[in-house]
Amino acid sequence: KVQLSKNFKVMRNSIGAISLTASEANLQESLKKVKLQVNELGKFIGEAEVEPNFWFLPFYSACYSKLSVSLSEMVEFLHFITHAIQFLHQESGRMDTNLWKESMSKINADLKIFKEIVDSSIKCFEEVSLVKSLVLLDKEMERENISLDLESGKSPKIPSMMKLPGSEEEVTIEKTLSYYLQHCNEFLEAIHADKGEKELKSRIALILSCIGFCMSGLVRETREIEKAIKELVQWENPSSLVNLHDISSKIH
Repeated sequence: KVQLSKNFKVMRNSIGAISLTASEANLQESLKKVKLQVNELGKFIGEAEVEPNFWFLPFYSACYSKLSVSLSEMVEFLHFITHAIQFLHQESGRMDTNLWKESMSKINADLKIFKEIVDSSIKCFEEVSLVKSLVLLDKEMERENISLDLESGKSPKIPSMMKLPGSEEEVTIEKTLSYYLQHCNEFLEAIHADKGEKELKSRIALILSCIGFCMSGLVRETREIEKAIKELVQWENPSSLVNLHDISSKIH
């Protein structure tokens, strides 16, 4: 569980490092760290599967395997994003400086919103994954005489989490991706498609499409992780009604 939480922490850092103006060294370093932690989690899962249970709860191998697969998929998406940004930097020298700066500013603003949405969810997973018992958490709140009225909005400020399709968060994600594509298209349209720049325009279109595809992939795997974390917490607390948003509220 500690290693899983570490995975979420380095994943947040790696996603946070994504920027079309980020240096190749910073992107590669953050990618290297998240790869290392995800590989370590895989090793721990393999070891835990063959350990005897004795008086402990059986190891929930199936759920941890789902988490490992999703985290590995996210690493692959980050790998492609890192290389795509590297290729984009190589092409920047052939473009008008003002056009480059203006377009990168708009597209980076879209990426920032996307990163904040994903980060808020992963931060919640990082915290919730370390909760040992929901019963003990409730007792601790009672002991400290803490009361939360979640519906009245009096609870502490907590990270928002991605919800089911049609929710406000879902709409925000779709809008962000829509704006990203719009700004990418505007950038491409501004590149004069004369004989010498058609190839350049095609390469940039491919690079930006790759980044957009990987963004969608990161969102998809974040949703899968949310399902798996809820399943894991429910398995560890069979007598409790699991709501990750409420648990995060209580932790904060």
